[in-house]
Amino acid sequence: MLDEYNTLIEHNTYDLMRQPHNVNAGTGKQLYVCKFRSNGKLECYKAYWVDRGFTQKLGINCDGIFSPVVKPAATIQNVLS
Repeated sequence: MLDEYNTLIEHNTYDLMRQPHNVNAGTGKQLYVCKFRSNGKLECYKAYWVDRGFTQKLGINCDGIFSPVVKPAATIQNVLS
């Protein structure tokens, strides 16, 4: 976990800023998941931060929504075109 945090800091992935007084901080929780291979052997550990989107209001607490999801069908269509 510390290695991933240090990597984020090293690559300047985000900027730490003070919270404005008129804005509520978004809440969330951290999830830990064990990934297994098809033979049942442990492959790796994953950590996710899941934001509770219902605590935010568009235009007040956030400007947009970003969901990094890969859709295989759209990717294949883009490559073929």
